[in-house]
Amino acid sequence: MIPLRTFIFFLLAAPVFAQAQKANEPTQEEVAKAFAEHTRVSTLRHSALDAADREKVPHLKEFLVLFPNAIVRYLSFADADFPSLSITTTLHDRYEFNMRIPVTYSEDNQKILGYGSPRCHLLEIESVARRGDVLGGTSGGDLQKHFGDAEWKALVKSKGDFSVLGYELNKDAHVPDFELVTKHLKSLERQIPKPAEQDGGGKRDK
Repeated sequence: MIPLRTFIFFLLAAPVFAQAQKANEPTQEEVAKAFAEHTRVSTLRHSALDAADREKVPHLKEFLVLFPNAIVRYLSFADADFPSLSITTTLHDRYEFNMRIPVTYSEDNQKILGYGSPRCHLLEIESVARRGDVLGGTSGGDLQKHFGDAEWKALVKSKGDFSVLGYELNKDAHVPDFELVTKHLKSLERQIPKPAEQDGGGKRDK
């Protein structure tokens, strides 16, 4: 049971706490300004990354040479500026192989200062659930590996042979409906706007 003094204290202090909490909440104008600033920065950074020559981005060119059908996306992940790079391919109708490359932007958000070390993820997919003609979900298999720059260099040297890393891929156990995984990834691919679209110009459909 709460002592009477304690109860009276909380009863009297409650309006003060409520007022203090309300004072710390951002106003509608502050929220609008923060959103506008976030949108401005995001637009500048997306434009900078869209303009980057993919053949000169460390690790990205190698990935696209090894896996020409890979999907390039822009994502947010830990210890990296947003947006950063995510590249994914599918293997043997059973595996997803993803590489994430951190991107660092200039203070004015208009230039790319550099790229970080690759973060690689190899995931086995054991089954695919469909929802009509689209992907409903997947269940992971036993093989789930994460590795970095040294292993990536070894994989490049071997021309994509994962056995050099000690990973044996089952090339003949195709997962039913796996094409839905590839279709879903393709729908997420970053489409680089044409110059006219970036500038808001060009002809418009009537």
